[in-house]
Formats: sequence, structure tokens, C-alpha cells
Amino acid sequence: MATINAMRGEKMVEHAARLGREVFGPGLVELAAKHPSVGEVRCGDSTASTLHRR
Repeated sequence: MATINAMRGEKMVEHAARLGREVFGPGLVELAAKHPSVGEVRCGDSTASTLHRR
């Protein structure tokens, strides 16, 4: 319970979501535009991408 309280108090989930939207997401979108092996990029509360073997 202490861990959950610390995560809430330090707003860790919100911080991780902001990093995904503002840092990782745009970087992955840029990478996908340059490299055809990077497929779908999804950004939101979680950030994900798919890689394709050429």
C-alpha cells in the first residue's frame, strides 16, 4: 500500500503518461517516418510501436 501511495503522491503515472505523449511518442513517430521497419506507432497513456522484419 505504501508503494501505491508513493506513486500517487509523486504523480508517477501522470509523469509517465506525459513523457509518452511529449517525448517518446513524437520520437517514435519521427523514427517511423525514416525507417520502413517501424510500423504502427500509438501514443497516449501508453506508447507502443510495432517493428517489421524486412
